[in-house]
Amino acid sequence: MKKQLIVLGAMLLLPYLAFADPERVMMDKSESTLGTSAAYNSSPVEATSYKYLVVTVTSDQDSAVSGVKIEQSCDDDCDSAVSPTYHYASDWSYTAGSTDNQYVAELSCKCARVSYTNGIVPQTSFNITSYLKLN
Repeated sequence: MKKQLIVLGAMLLLPYLAFADPERVMMDKSESTLGTSAAYNSSPVEATSYKYLVVTVTSDQDSAVSGVKIEQSCDDDCDSAVSPTYHYASDWSYTAGSTDNQYVAELSCKCARVSYTNGIVPQTSFNITSYLKLN
């Protein structure tokens, strides 16, 4: 019985260990579809301990031109301000169904957020995931 419990525990734990990345922390995720030219914005996150922000997008429709953005704020109160000022933005255009769908920016400010603006056709599927990375 003891051996069976150990094997069962290992089987339950293995999927988590196989995909664990100690240098990567989930920042935000959304699967809520967007209408014509609608936007998704993550909340600002304090990012001073991290080196990179990585965004992965899948959608059945194209983004607007430069519709995928990683924005950074160097304001001292960016993590608590109602409307922080974003000083730096890296932007890309997403093409529906593309496998070239991961975007990375090196972080240089206190806070960061991700925004996505949909193109002119409403989505029926959408997934955006953001991670902070140490290295």
